[in-house]
Amino acid sequence: MRFRFGDCVLDTDQRELTRAGRAVPLLPKVFRLLEVLVERRPRVVALSDLRALLWADALVGGTRVARLVNELRTAIGDDTRPARFIRTVHRFGYAFCGELSEEAPAAAAAAGCALEWGVRLVPLAGGENVIGRAADALISVASSRVSRRHARILVADGRAILEDLGSKNGTYLEDSRIEASQELKHGDCITVGPVRLIFRVAAAEETGSGDASRP
Repeated sequence: MRFRFGDCVLDTDQRELTRAGRAVPLLPKVFRLLEVLVERRPRVVALSDLRALLWADALVGGTRVARLVNELRTAIGDDTRPARFIRTVHRFGYAFCGELSEEAPAAAAAAGCALEWGVRLVPLAGGENVIGRAADALISVASSRVSRRHARILVADGRAILEDLGSKNGTYLEDSRIEASQELKHGDCITVGPVRLIFRVAAAEETGSGDASRP
């Protein structure tokens, strides 16, 4: 879904925020904060709910939530008083209060892509594909080095986007720890804890394109 407010566009399928036509890099937790506030507008989201959503595996206080809100306000240009987009409800929570329009989502991509995991080939579905320690993750890794929801790949509009979900030990693409969302290409190597995954695209396999150095 795409949401327009002010000079910003939030694309929840592509996991992207743009402002005045330019991409705005956001930490995963800041992006998730914006997503939650937009999804639940105009209701006020309690601090306790935000903490549970953003730090599922840790105990944190309201100060850390406030810090994320400040980062979000800077990113979307909500630096006026009264606030245009993010309203503070003192000692309770936050709400999205700005005017916003929705655009119908583009049709989900027919996956046509998969993760090579050892001898297995795991197809990716349109939308969210989670990698983590949770039993219901698409790639479920039983390792203390892997968070419950460690990373995810979002498949939409013919693209696959890799995103770390605030994991403790990080997600690596071609041996470099990712700090922001990354678009995947055929043959890319993803490392999560002890697991190495190869991103495969069926069309590239059929034509023989992609990284020829990979098996």
